Amino acid sequence: MSTPLVVDGNLDPQAIAASSAGPWCLDALQRGHGDAAAVALLCGRDGFQDAIPRLVGLLDEDDLLAQASTWALGQLCAIDQLFELALNGGLDQRENAYRGLCIAATKQPQAIMADRVIDGVEAEIARAQGGRSGLGEHACRLLAVLGDERCPQMIQRITECDPLTDRFELQRLRKAFEESGRDQETIDALSGPWEQVFAEYLHTPAAASSDPTVDPDAAALAEEAQFISEEEAHLEASLEQEEETAASGLDVEGYLASQDSDGNPQLRLLAQVVPMLEQISEQAVGRPLGQLSAQEFALLILQVLPQALPPQYIQALLSPQAINILSSFLRWHEQQGGGSELLAGLKLVRHQLQEQVRASGMLGGPDFSDPEDMHDREDSQSDP
Repeated sequence: MSTPLVVDGNLDPQAIAASSAGPWCLDALQRGHGDAAAVALLCGRDGFQDAIPRLVGLLDEDDLLAQASTWALGQLCAIDQLFELALNGGLDQRENAYRGLCIAATKQPQAIMADRVIDGVEAEIARAQGGRSGLGEHACRLLAVLGDERCPQMIQRITECDPLTDRFELQRLRKAFEESGRDQETIDALSGPWEQVFAEYLHTPAAASSDPTVDPDAAALAEEAQFISEEEAHLEASLEQEEETAASGLDVEGYLASQDSDGNPQLRLLAQVVPMLEQISEQAVGRPLGQLSAQEFALLILQVLPQALPPQYIQALLSPQAINILSSFLRWHEQQGGGSELLAGLKLVRHQLQEQVRASGMLGGPDFSDPEDMHDREDSQSDP
């Protein structure tokens, strides 16, 4: 192809509309090729079946090329290949595969056996129970698109078995199924033409001025001034974003790298718990976890979290040992300049849980006191 199909990283709808899929596409379907995403869309739009093996190999990322390849495979109804990835692939491959199957289901729902989707649900539950990331909500979304009557049952299974699943998405699916027997929202979003599905990635060329009274020099100066203004705005936005990230980011991986997480496998719990808390904070409070006040963080743990997780998981997450692990991480987070509000909020949680133990009259109950406070007292008593 001599005419580029991607301009400035965005899809050129006019160039794509003027092109047709064919054997030439196979060489372009590879990472690093500038037109690969657009070529993938061409293959899906024109039904170029020979591209399926190449497209399958491009679902291992979360980027435009993977999304375009996913759409193409759905349009081509590459159901067996997508199911293979959904059941046995890596995280991004499975997520893309379930999306591709949803797209195929909007075209040929009768071609997808719901029993295979049930197998996918069980496989995701097994992954979650094995300490890995489960994508049960994605499998349930496919069941909801198909309108399979077992969808509510599978939603309940995932809710009970995977404490880190996207419960808000499962609630949406449950409500959609109760109202119409299908996930019409997903069907509408995925069944349109590629220009609709990928609207945010479309290239929109700037309109040229046709006014003969415009002074070219003045226009050039105005364009330069606008460019400088846009650059300043971009720089300001970048600085604000950096400040916001610094204020709200929780670097779990950095903390684990600084600790002997291999020698203490329980530390790996943070890699699951902290992202879950971040998700709940965004959805329930509307702000990043790192921007919550001490009181808000305490309420998130004591009031919101119990509504989002089954009791057995709450009992584990609010155990003294789990609280101590989270406390050590938040103390490290504060030392890295991340602020002290979350650690202060966790102290409120400790106090509330300790009061509950005392009020129950339980003898030898769990001890929620902070080990660091005891160490500080011992150090002060040992000082001359």
